[in-house]
Amino acid sequence: MKKIIIFFTFLILSFSCSNEDKIDDNPETEIELNLTLISNNSYSSSFEYNYSSQLENVKLIWNDTDEVDLINKIGEVAITQNNSNKTIYNLGQNQNYFFKLVGEINEQGFYSDLVSLTTSEIETLYDGQIANSISTSYIEEILKKDDGYLIVTGYGDITVHKLDNNFNLLWSTEIVERETNFFKSIIDLENGEYILFGSGNTNTSLGTYNTKSFAVKIDNSGNKLWTKYFHYGDNTDWTFWWNDIVKFKKKGSDIKLLTTVDTTYYNDRLDTFFHEYTLDFNGNITSQKTLSLGFDTFLNIEYDNEGNIYNHGTNVLDFSSNVFIFNGILEKYNQNHELIWSEHYNDEIFGDDSLDRLLINQNYIVNIGKESNSQDEFRLIHFRDNQGNLLWEFKETREDFLYQGKDIYSDFDNNILVLYIDIFYPNAPVYDIATLMKFDEEGNLLWRYQDGEDFNQERFTPNKVFYDNEEYLIFGVKDANSLWLKKIKVE
Repeated sequence: MKKIIIFFTFLILSFSCSNEDKIDDNPETEIELNLTLISNNSYSSSFEYNYSSQLENVKLIWNDTDEVDLINKIGEVAITQNNSNKTIYNLGQNQNYFFKLVGEINEQGFYSDLVSLTTSEIETLYDGQIANSISTSYIEEILKKDDGYLIVTGYGDITVHKLDNNFNLLWSTEIVERETNFFKSIIDLENGEYILFGSGNTNTSLGTYNTKSFAVKIDNSGNKLWTKYFHYGDNTDWTFWWNDIVKFKKKGSDIKLLTTVDTTYYNDRLDTFFHEYTLDFNGNITSQKTLSLGFDTFLNIEYDNEGNIYNHGTNVLDFSSNVFIFNGILEKYNQNHELIWSEHYNDEIFGDDSLDRLLINQNYIVNIGKESNSQDEFRLIHFRDNQGNLLWEFKETREDFLYQGKDIYSDFDNNILVLYIDIFYPNAPVYDIATLMKFDEEGNLLWRYQDGEDFNQERFTPNKVFYDNEEYLIFGVKDANSLWLKKIKVE
């Protein structure tokens, strides 16, 4: 009997020791999620964070109210690296935001404490008329120089204006070479002189029009130095010929000028061809050649520094039976005008893809415009490498809005500025908003500036954007008659 009692006591003691060891080996673990605000401004907020290593699916989430969880949120970003920092961009101005860090263990959610903040406003430094004596409804081009700005205005007539850095008008020069004068582009020779290219019509003795292309050289005081014409064949003013400029580019000490030629004044496309000139800085033709290509080959072109041609624009694929099919095009040709690669954006009936603004960088290509179908229109931005591969795309829409890409600008950090006019056009009332957006090279939208609220009464058409001394300058036309500037600072 004594042996049995001793054995039973031993079992009880052994069982008690096993339970105590199990509790020690599995102590209760505290879960940590720490989120701290480092800084915030008018468009972004930066945080530092850390969390327990056993957490999975860690995210930073936010809302515009203090109710923030996986259901109630307006944004989220996955967190893949512990003990680090994260910046959230494209936040609205002067708005309240609430952030939390969230993670999971066995599908159970854990949250950090709430972090709240209020973004600041983008500062408007100036919003008003410049060069008060200039009355214009259309800006063709703006060049920024060390001593001011060169601005070309007019449609069907051409006037060049020089403004100083305080936007005071120094001089204006009107370019009149034909009965109608259409601006094509301007080249800065970077020696205080400029060559302006255009084309225009003159009424012939037969009552029809003859079109010629021309170049005018001016100095930095607006004085005309010379005028030269570029036309193929026997294009005298009594003939029906059509000679127009597609585009050109300064390359080294040469100018590449591409023209389109048709032997009928109304440009019927039946016998159209392209003719390329190489010019020196005095407008002398050093070489030329005719290209046997169809009319629709070149729409809007840019030459890069190696002499390659980038062709872009909108092409009409078919207009039979009153049904139009439009196609957005981006193509690259070598110096011998041989196609290297081609991208087409749309082939839908009633589709209209128009990526008409192009920026060529040594590392990338950006073109902006719109995409539309029978129901909706979209803002569209494409970012490609120089082999034509699409690296990222940005696309967005609002109901009853139309989009026109106006300008592209690249800063020293390879960030991309894109300028649009957004037009609300259901039926009436019509209003528009100038929109400036900044992207990094990876396609992240850093911030967005819009110059007005919905249903505003301001009629401002933006044209050009510059970044100078930490300020953004948006040039445009106000109320179809005044040269206008909006200057903002984004911190």
